Amino acid sequence: MSDPLNDLVVAASQPSISQAASEELQRKCAATLLEQAGTVVRRAASRWAAEGSMEDVTLGTDAVAAMFALREFDEVTRSAVVLHPAFRYWHQAMRRCSRPDDGEQERAFARHLVDFVWAEQVSRSSLDRSWTVICDDRGGLRCAHLRRFVELGQERAGQPCVVSPTEQGVEICTGSERIAMIAAAVAGNALRGHHVQIQGDYFRDESEEATAARALAGHCNLLREYLRDYRRLVLARLRREQQDWPF
Repeated sequence: MSDPLNDLVVAASQPSISQAASEELQRKCAATLLEQAGTVVRRAASRWAAEGSMEDVTLGTDAVAAMFALREFDEVTRSAVVLHPAFRYWHQAMRRCSRPDDGEQERAFARHLVDFVWAEQVSRSSLDRSWTVICDDRGGLRCAHLRRFVELGQERAGQPCVVSPTEQGVEICTGSERIAMIAAAVAGNALRGHHVQIQGDYFRDESEEATAARALAGHCNLLREYLRDYRRLVLARLRREQQDWPF
């Protein structure tokens, strides 16, 4: 049997709060945190656009795009992301690093803002653009607020990769693979533009330079095909591993 006096003491020291009041308080806290985070990101992006390198400008653009994407989530999802301890840690770290003498740390944290966006978009089948994400020190992509992870291998530790939407779902391209594919496409197109004759059939009297260009352009095409096969195999492995996720 409970003690009435003890019940009164507990009620006085821990006043009850209704579910509606709790949800309203969470909405206000989430809105404040989101506004503060947006201010920090906008200031950093403006500074990089005025004083930084092209890489800084791209980083600032991606960070601003991530903030817009975060604001487009429905209210429940937005609050869940912003109030998660991982986002609050990111927010505090970003604010403390937002000074000229700590530029590298500021950039490092800015690169991880997208971690709170792409995973939600993937889980809701709303990924509508490519995001550049950075693997952690174990070569994985960690989605802390969703308790999901993607392992790419220790050799990918600290390296960038690109998460892109496809007709079949989602595609994760590692940095080296993406660079190689772009390089092969650019090289092949440049060769065909410079040696117009190699776009047709082989001529017996063509120069050795044109013949070499024809062979090299063919190898570029083969490299692109090999990279597409590699991506297909990686995606198949990731789908198999996804079935073993414990969450």
